[in-house]
Amino acid sequence: MLIESTHQIGFALGMLDGIFKAPNGAEISHIVLRWLHFVAGITWIGLLYFFNLVNVPLQKGLDADTKKKVNPQLLLPALWYFRWGALVTVLALGHLIFNLHIAGSLILLLALSIPFILASLSLGLLISTVAQNQGQAMQLAFLTILPSIFFSGYIFPRETMPWFFHTLSYFVPATYFINITRGIILRGAAFQHLWLDALALFTMGTLLLIIAGRKFSNKGIMA
Repeated sequence: MLIESTHQIGFALGMLDGIFKAPNGAEISHIVLRWLHFVAGITWIGLLYFFNLVNVPLQKGLDADTKKKVNPQLLLPALWYFRWGALVTVLALGHLIFNLHIAGSLILLLALSIPFILASLSLGLLISTVAQNQGQAMQLAFLTILPSIFFSGYIFPRETMPWFFHTLSYFVPATYFINITRGIILRGAAFQHLWLDALALFTMGTLLLIIAGRKFSNKGIMA
């Protein structure tokens, strides 16, 4: 009786093994990427709603002293998660939908994304210190988006641009980040080939942050 039950258990386990197969390494990485894409997408989309539906009405009711205390602790971490969430979403989506494999180092790509995030956050802070209201902030942000799209080489090759626009592209942070992403993802470039782009982004981010800090301090003193 015991031997017969043992045979039945083995037969049942054999049937289950045919139905439920343990995932291999490629399938596990695919599952992880899908979850990363899902979580990162929820993160940056949720923060986008936070900026538009919660933060904008909140900022209208804050005085200058309160903004000086609250915004560095509230907006900087939120923008940090927003940028990283958007970046992870794009990378995961490129692999899942377009089967885009990173030829170089993913760690290097994430590390060299930090100077671009610094430059973008510093530019956003500078806009917030210059703009007097939400409408001005949106217009200034729109003016920075257009050069990032047209002059960075994202759509048109920079080599085919007139000399004026080609020179202007050196002052656009997205220009250097596109060089970094294309170099690592497509060519498998190493750090020694991309350090000038990273240095340019870090320099631009630092200068923009210093200018934004000084304008913010002067604005607080005048208030």
